[in-house]
Formats: sequence, structure tokens, C-alpha cells
Amino acid sequence: MFRATPLQMSRDETHLVAHVERIARYAEAKAAMQIHLSELSTAHRRGAFLRAAIDSFTQRVKLLDCGVYVLLNADIVMVFNRTEQKSVVQAVEQLRELFASDPLVRDGIEGFCSWYDLGIEYAAFLALVRGFKQQAALAPTRTGDADLRERVSPAIPPKQLQNLIAKLNQVDFARVVRRQAACAMLPHVPLQTVFTEHFVAISALQRAETIDFNTLENQWLFHYLTEILDKRMLLLLRRSARAGKLTAASLNLNLSSLVSQEFEDFDLALPSTARGQIVIELNYVDVFAHFDTYLSIRDLLHDRGYRICLDGVTGAVLPSVDRSRLDVDLVKLIWNQDLVGESPNGPDDMIRQSIEAIGRGSAVLCHCDGPDAVRFGRSMGIALYQGFHFDKLRAAPTEPPG
Repeated sequence: MFRATPLQMSRDETHLVAHVERIARYAEAKAAMQIHLSELSTAHRRGAFLRAAIDSFTQRVKLLDCGVYVLLNADIVMVFNRTEQKSVVQAVEQLRELFASDPLVRDGIEGFCSWYDLGIEYAAFLALVRGFKQQAALAPTRTGDADLRERVSPAIPPKQLQNLIAKLNQVDFARVVRRQAACAMLPHVPLQTVFTEHFVAISALQRAETIDFNTLENQWLFHYLTEILDKRMLLLLRRSARAGKLTAASLNLNLSSLVSQEFEDFDLALPSTARGQIVIELNYVDVFAHFDTYLSIRDLLHDRGYRICLDGVTGAVLPSVDRSRLDVDLVKLIWNQDLVGESPNGPDDMIRQSIEAIGRGSAVLCHCDGPDAVRFGRSMGIALYQGFHFDKLRAAPTEPPG
């Protein structure tokens, strides 16, 4: 459907002020709102999680005649036609659901979002956004996760894109698909493989076809290429499934790949009795950025008997993960020394409480590279592990880990 006025995605206080000044003559037909993401608890104000939430919201309102602006403090300000307020309220409610466990939103939408009738409050709102502009001008330059402004990705020439796709389609995927076991570690019992993850090793892909993924700073492009990788891997695994050789496996896929013909073909090749042994791993950023899509795909996967694992969760993101609400079977927590915290008594209480809320039997500590990971996991009561350290333990002579 053609729209005369496309969604404005200027993440800039200056452009917000210009927008509000421009609609002065039409203020009676306009409304605005501010979503107070800056007032969320620390656990929900992590950069990657906020970016996913912001992307999710903008996707929901992209067909509206509106302007959406992300302030330096990560608050969202939106200016829109009053006739579309019902659609805006629905989008805000859906965004609020992502932060259902946060104290800011437990009591309703009021603390989460402020609303403005510009036919009555135009002057006050204009003064407010001018204040935002002044604050942004005085703020120091920010970089990294703290800076949520839109980053401009370098364009890639069409010919280069065609060459990349052609190289990917020529790769022998049997050479670049890797397998790594997730193990159960229990006292006085040998390691037990719970499932084996199948994934494309980017480093092997680079060596195989001299594909330089380090230059792909364009995140949309990288996501597009990983969809191609997903489809090639599904084609390879479909043959194993048809031969009855794919059991107790996990597949790390994009959400979009789960609605592809390649996944349908894989599903048809898999005996129905084997689906309960297959884990579908989804990155948490992909889930929160496309939450509505996730909900429908989640229900479809569960109806067919698959299990779901939320992948890529860091210690910073962990407190915001509500496993029961997401209805996932497993959560993969990435190991690093930061999980131990600065307390001399061990891990931060928030990490411990988050793992207990997820369920010790549902948490998988991944990227384990040494004994420190094991000590941390055991102190948390975690039973499932994955990483190079456990690859070495599995290759060693059988001996109960103690």
C-alpha cells in the first residue's frame, strides 16, 4: 500500500524539534507520546536488549503516518495523527509486555508512557522537546552499547553482493558445519551428551572460500547472508534426517528461516517421533526484535514437538529473561568472568536469582573454556554445559567428573 508520508526514523532531538515546529498549524489533529525506557531498571536498560525492543516497536508502527525518534537516553518519542491513536496504544502495550517484570510497568501503562494532546498541549510539548535538544547538545559524545542512535551501515555494491551469494552457494557445507555437544555434568557420573548443536563455523567458511565476513559491517547484509547459511544447513541436515541419522540435535537458526520452504522440507523429512529430540536455538535479540513473529513460530514449533532454546544470553541480559512467559525449554547463558561479579563471596545475587527463576535444569552454561566456568556453574547448581573445555573432557578417558 502506497503512503504519501513514510515513517520518519530520525533518531535525533534536532529533527524531533523541527518536526514539532512544522506541525504547529495542524496541532489540533496531532498527538504525541513519550515512552520512558530510561526509567526502566538496570537489568532492562542493557544496550542490546533496548535496541531489540526499539526495533520491535518501530516495526509495529512503520505503516502509520508518524514520526518516531529515539532520544539520547533511549526514550522513544512519537508524533502521530490522533485518528491512529488506537493503533499506537496497541503498539505501546505490546512493547510494554517485553518489560512485564520491570517495576516501572507492573502498575499499568501510565508510568511507562506519557501522552500529549497537541491540540491542547502543543506549547508545553514544544518546550519539552526543545529541552531534549538542549540536553543532547550538552551531553558528552557516547559510544558503544550506551549509544542507541541509528548507525549508518556502509553500502555494498550489487556486484559484490552477487559475488558473495555465488560463493556461499558453491560452498561444500559438509566442510563448514560444526558440531558441539551440550553435556549434563552430575556428581560421580560420567558426562552425558544431552544434544549436539549443529552450526556453521564462519572461520571455516572464510578459509574455504576466502569470504571476508570481517568487512561486513552492514548488519542487515550479514543477517541476510546468515539466512542463506541457514537454508544450506537445513538442506544438508534434511538428508541426515531422512536417513534417520539426526537425533538429539540442536539447530541454531534465524526466526525468518523457520518460515522458509527449506525448514518445511526438513520438517517433513524428520520422523515425527524424532522431533522431541530436536532443539531449535533462537538468539534473544532476534526474538525480542520480532516478538510477534516469535510468538506464532513458538506455538507452531511446540505443536510439532520441537524444543526451544533462547541463545546468546549474557549476564547483563539474564535478569530480563522470563522463561515461563517466553515459554522456552532452555536458556543458554554465555560464560565469562564477569558472571562471577566483584563480590568476594562469589556471584552477584541477581545472577543467582535469575538462574533459579529460569530453573537450574533449564540453564545451559555455554562458551565454557576452562575450570573457572565449571566452578561457577556448580556454585549455581547448573547441570548443563557446552564449550571447548567440555569437548576436551569428552575426548579424555572416561572418568566421573566428581
